[in-house]
Amino acid sequence: MNTGDQAERADMPALYDMHCHLDFCRDVTGAARELAKRQVAGGLCCMVTPEVHDEVAAELAEDQWLVGVGLHPWWIERVGEAGVATACDLLAQRPCLVGEIGLDFGTAHLPSKDAQLAALRRIATTIQPGSILSLHGVKSVDAILNILGDAGVLASCICIMHWFSASSPELTRAIRAGCLFSIGKLMLASKRGREYARQLPAERLLLETDFPPQNKATDPIDVAQSMSDELHQALLQLAHIRKVEPTLLAERISKRSQQLIATLR
Repeated sequence: MNTGDQAERADMPALYDMHCHLDFCRDVTGAARELAKRQVAGGLCCMVTPEVHDEVAAELAEDQWLVGVGLHPWWIERVGEAGVATACDLLAQRPCLVGEIGLDFGTAHLPSKDAQLAALRRIATTIQPGSILSLHGVKSVDAILNILGDAGVLASCICIMHWFSASSPELTRAIRAGCLFSIGKLMLASKRGREYARQLPAERLLLETDFPPQNKATDPIDVAQSMSDELHQALLQLAHIRKVEPTLLAERISKRSQQLIATLR
């Protein structure tokens, strides 16, 4: 990061990473501490399986991070019935961050479609009102909204679409359902993603990194620097797309992020 970038960030409010995988870090608390030094104050730590949720939540209990009860669709067959049961037991206890959950009907994951649907239907019935959901949806957004709507989750919880890449009609439906959208550089890399980011209502915008990669999460300083860089670059790109001053956009998004986190602290 050059001197100009440092000065620009110093004038901005702290940001919040509203979809990341901090639990992939070997040193979770160290990474959170280093992120705070780089103007990333907290966010949503989304987990792909539920087994070590309590341990990670305890490590981040004093910080502005929420730790999710997650069961990522890619992992459903791997964890099996025991993993689904563990997730449901945790979700039934209280309102919480639920994530990462969802459906993936991309070619690579179609063989597990039935297992994904069964797991999400079961999970949806155990989610407590007031929870916050971070949702993975690939070629499946309508199916996700159908399941969450039937279970009453859309009406009683806050639903965040992570890295939205679905069709324009599905975008309209998700907006009408009250969903928020976490946006990062990966979404903004496509023409469709940039156009969606331009169209979305300002009050529905959040920032994300989806970092760190699971196999590159060793050194907490490296993890924090890469996450901070990704988050700030996404902010600048989003501000350019929406033709708004970056600091003003950061203030709005950070305020909304803080409000969401505060509902479950």
